[in-house]
Amino acid sequence: MKTNECDCNNCENYEPKQAEPKYKEAMRLLVPMTHYWREESGIRIRAILQVHDELIFEVEDEWISVVAPLIHDTMVHAVELDVPVKVDCEVGANWKDLKEYTL
Repeated sequence: MKTNECDCNNCENYEPKQAEPKYKEAMRLLVPMTHYWREESGIRIRAILQVHDELIFEVEDEWISVVAPLIHDTMVHAVELDVPVKVDCEVGANWKDLKEYTL
């Protein structure tokens, strides 16, 4: 997988203030992945933001079943811990309408 420089200020300046290291590491891995998916596969996806322990992505509906498992796997394995990491996935048009997405 090739990594591409981000062309937006959000990704360049991504630096969580109080997030656990796993979120920082997951985002460090996921941002180049989303650029790769967009450029090489035509998947319309972008990392939008982190809110506490949540990472928010914008992706077209038709690609959710493709990228959700990849994002989930990256989150689970971003950092080796002694305890299992539980990662939930939710989808929706906005935060109010989020529904659990079963992988």
